[in-house]
Amino acid sequence: HYVLHHIWKGMAFGILVSLVVCFLGQQMYERGLRRWGAQWGDIERGTVASFPWLLVVVSLITFVLTPINSAFSRHQEHQADVYGLDVTGLNEASASSMVKFAEDAKINPAPPAFIEFWRYSHPSPAKRIKFALEHKKR
Repeated sequence: HYVLHHIWKGMAFGILVSLVVCFLGQQMYERGLRRWGAQWGDIERGTVASFPWLLVVVSLITFVLTPINSAFSRHQEHQADVYGLDVTGLNEASASSMVKFAEDAKINPAPPAFIEFWRYSHPSPAKRIKFALEHKKR
């Protein structure tokens, strides 16, 4: 990850996502309070009573952004796999280590596509194994 500048790219991505989350979160928070604040007991921005609404807004945004964050992470992990295989040329050893990792961690090596899309920060072990065995050095 260091050689591919993933640390800096990850930080830039995190900052960009944070700015978007803050902007959208504020818009949703204030719009919700204007719309439903009176029904909730005349709740205003910045009061303790508005905190549950803030938690709902943050939870919704986090839920929606989960696949985007996961896709970014999977992309970087795949790039790191390519780099590692290109540098070492140890395709079979890499595949073998992925098999052992999946066994030791007791994870599903081939999860349903939707679960991998939504939650996995790394490509599934089955995809990484297949890629390692089929990858040709550049």
